[in-house]
Amino acid sequence: MDLLNIESHKHTVELLNNMFASSLIPTINKPTRITHSTATLIDNIYVKFNYFHTKVKSAIPMTDISDHLPAFCFISYNKPYIRTNQKPLTFEKK
Repeated sequence: MDLLNIESHKHTVELLNNMFASSLIPTINKPTRITHSTATLIDNIYVKFNYFHTKVKSAIPMTDISDHLPAFCFISYNKPYIRTNQKPLTFEKK
């Protein structure tokens, strides 16, 4: 499904809505197959996204090794800081 046609293709909209409902977000937003007469976004990487602890960066390198461009993404997770088995902080007057 070509994600560049979400406004004109009912099934593409349904696919995207189903992905969003499952917290899956597409990481690629530019065409991945480019010809002399068309450009389509038919190759993607979907990630389960947690806005507070996940950073995603994606890229599409320009190359002529195939009729599709390669797509990749870097995902970094920041674990939340959780205090365990520690006494609460207290401030004493001296």
